[in-house]
Amino acid sequence: MMLTRSLAAYLLLAGCIATAHAETYPPEVSRNIDKLQSKCARASNDPKAPACIEYKATLARTIPPAVQALMHQEEVVNEKCRNGPAPKLLPNGQYAPGSACAQREQLMKTLHQHGWCWGHTDMDSYLPGWVICHPGEWQ
Repeated sequence: MMLTRSLAAYLLLAGCIATAHAETYPPEVSRNIDKLQSKCARASNDPKAPACIEYKATLARTIPPAVQALMHQEEVVNEKCRNGPAPKLLPNGQYAPGSACAQREQLMKTLHQHGWCWGHTDMDSYLPGWVICHPGEWQ
């Protein structure tokens, strides 16, 4: 009986902690970010294009500082993953622990827990950008 209560309390606490990490945004905020990101992608993600400047400014106002720091870490590690030596793959297809690519994947999962995705499954752009995750999807 005591073990059951302890397990139930642990699961409840774990659920509360996991939920505390997720940010919630009104649908209109999500739609606005999606629109701005699409405009920026159509401008070839040129950082000097007005649409991209507006997109980045909106993200800066919307994203909590801790999440912005995670996004910056992911950007740095992604460059190392893409431009460094070929990462070693494990037999299950996962990146070897400690590699830049494995670190990137972990950061992407953490960002997803905060409600942010690198593009949506319905985006055409090959350079999607950060958007608020929609229910049931993750890229």
